[in-house]
Amino acid sequence: MLLFGLAFLGLMILFYAIIYASFFRNHIHPHLLSVNSGIASFILNLFGQQTESMGSVISSKAFSIDIKQGCDAFEPMALLAAIALAYPAAFFKKVQGVFMAIALLFSLNIVRIVSLFLTGVYFENIFDLMHIDVWQFLFMLVAILLCFWFIRWTKQIPKIQLNHA
Repeated sequence: MLLFGLAFLGLMILFYAIIYASFFRNHIHPHLLSVNSGIASFILNLFGQQTESMGSVISSKAFSIDIKQGCDAFEPMALLAAIALAYPAAFFKKVQGVFMAIALLFSLNIVRIVSLFLTGVYFENIFDLMHIDVWQFLFMLVAILLCFWFIRWTKQIPKIQLNHA
């Protein structure tokens, strides 16, 4: 347990050292935010929203949204990755679990961005509630559930079927 705690702590310190480094903030993070806004804008356009994406901003004639640090899902992804990598399991399972969990959280974040944009367009009076209360709770819940899933998934023993001729 102590080894897990120390490994987790070390990985989280590394994560925060990276995301607060000026190189990451100036050269990498803006591009990652742009990817989020571009994908979300594409999906919104499929729903007829006529949006444009420029950097981290998605805008239309009806509403605009700017994706900032904290709304990019990097912290829940890092938390989950640190837990998975620190957990005593087979390395391949760890890597596989991290990629699956990050893909799920990334996808969920795109859904969050799209839903918040639509909330801003059609129900602007509840935008802050959805942004701060509902989606933050849902992200924490999903991240916790994914941690439990990962632990259970790594403990599964593959079933071997024997064919008798």
